[in-house]
Amino acid sequence: MSFKPFPKADSAEEDRLVSGKTRTNAIPEGFMGILPENQPVFHWHGDTFELPGNAVHLYFSNACRNQAFLYKDRVLGLQFHLETTFESAMPLIQNCRNERVQGPSIQTEHEIIEGIEKLAGINGNMDRFLEYMSSF
Repeated sequence: MSFKPFPKADSAEEDRLVSGKTRTNAIPEGFMGILPENQPVFHWHGDTFELPGNAVHLYFSNACRNQAFLYKDRVLGLQFHLETTFESAMPLIQNCRNERVQGPSIQTEHEIIEGIEKLAGINGNMDRFLEYMSSF
């Protein structure tokens, strides 16, 4: 529960073959730049997922190994929220206090509220993603 950046998958993942292609070559050109490396995003989750077979592992964090993947160029799995707005974040912050526990990846309520201005940039990533998906 935080605004935290995530790095792209490590160099070992970079070299892994995905459906006969390297990770770099498996990502469609139009998708590049939609989710920049180290972009702060809004996290509010306690669960995670395993990658489907032949998925391209895009991002990870210290708290969650699988932050994002791309499957067959048109399916994007995310472990964070691009859609969160100020109007949707504030009720979570105010009404779900009991879900937040102390931990290295969990920010305080004050820290989350201080980062709320980052949502505009995060929402811009969502807009670019939706534009990419509507091109099919």
